[in-house]
Amino acid sequence: MDNIKQRYEKLKYKLPSFKELDKYFEVSSIEAEDDNLILTKIRRKMIEKYEDFAQLIGNLLMPEATLVNMHEAKAFHEDNEPLLKLYQKLVFYSRSSAQMDLEIIEEDEARFISDLFNAWKNMLPELNKIMAKLKELWKNDRSIKESIGYFG
Repeated sequence: MDNIKQRYEKLKYKLPSFKELDKYFEVSSIEAEDDNLILTKIRRKMIEKYEDFAQLIGNLLMPEATLVNMHEAKAFHEDNEPLLKLYQKLVFYSRSSAQMDLEIIEEDEARFISDLFNAWKNMLPELNKIMAKLKELWKNDRSIKESIGYFG
């Protein structure tokens, strides 16, 4: 960790603190041998989390036919507008990151990492509400029995 942290902190860009990035995105697990690609590797690590949550929310909006997805989607089907907006943001950043892989420019990487970090902090309250609702859904034994009866 110290190696990547030291190299990150030597960069001359306005970036989030390494400690905060690591708290949300586990960037200390990155092995960056090439100093020129440290920001690219950090961006890619950050976007993994975006894509994980985009997949989870995508399954709430348009579930595949699995018990987990159908049960969870049922909890959100009446008011999915907030989910749709959050999904749109997550996918926007994912696709923007993919475009950045076409031509890697260090200054753009630094700016994008800052944007990703700020966007994540803004999305956290909504993501926490969604995850709390999903967790509660699985805590209630009766609701799963209703889903099985509803879908099966």
